[in-house]
Amino acid sequence: MPRKPMAVIIAGGSAKRMEGKEKPLQLLAGKPLLQHVIDGVRESVEGLIINSNSHFPDYKEYGYPVVEDLKLGAQSPLIGVYSGLHWYNEQKAGIDYMVTLPADVPVFPQDLVLRLKQAAEQSESGIAYIECEGQQQPLFAIWPLGALKKLRAEIAAGNLGSKYVLQKLNAQPVAMSKSSPEEFTNINTLAELATLEAQLAQNNTA
Repeated sequence: MPRKPMAVIIAGGSAKRMEGKEKPLQLLAGKPLLQHVIDGVRESVEGLIINSNSHFPDYKEYGYPVVEDLKLGAQSPLIGVYSGLHWYNEQKAGIDYMVTLPADVPVFPQDLVLRLKQAAEQSESGIAYIECEGQQQPLFAIWPLGALKKLRAEIAAGNLGSKYVLQKLNAQPVAMSKSSPEEFTNINTLAELATLEAQLAQNNTA
């Protein structure tokens, strides 16, 4: 049986609109956003790491390796993607693919990783990403370890936008539709967090 891909969860994010608390550690339905992402993906992957540049003790409590961004003179989620690929390559994990997920999008389809891997295996670039109802979701993506040098070259050239780099490297979009309004909801404010909590609570009582 083919091995499942590994995963990196891109944590961090501005806390300015979250009352100073690290966004992935905010509680949703009694558990942190990060835990929702872990619960949603861990059965679909061989293993996972958390990418963060702060709050290391908090993240290490989850029991997974915490990988800091490599010092490449820039800041971007794409640096986290590259750092995850680099870490797995250095570990000689024997995998072909790495899935990326954002820590502030707690609800996503159960077959997301499978769909990404199938698309990657059929594409020339080996890279694929989710496109939901016309909206790109560039941090829900899959990268082959072989893309490490190409991604480093893009970063070195100052290309730090995930959407731009995915298109330039001929990544394959994977069209998905929402099975519920909560899927692919990105949390940036406490108001958005409260709205999502209310929606989940309503679903649980329906």
